[in-house]
Amino acid sequence: MGSDGQETTELAFAVARVASQVAEPVAGEVDRQARFPAEALEALRAERTLSALIPLELGGMGASVSQVAEATAVLARH
Repeated sequence: MGSDGQETTELAFAVARVASQVAEPVAGEVDRQARFPAEALEALRAERTLSALIPLELGGMGASVSQVAEATAVLARH
């Protein structure tokens, strides 16, 4: 990652994939049971999105704040 452009799309796509395939299908159950969506967090971890702001040299994705903001907006839409 590290710069805006194609990498932004990759982060946003990863988050959209988790949102649509993992979080969205269980959202009603999560709300009804007032529980933490652990499966969504695990899927975000598996996609390495939780390390988005960590610099590349420290093992993260090296995403910019604007890239993370875009990914957050994608997640919020689901």
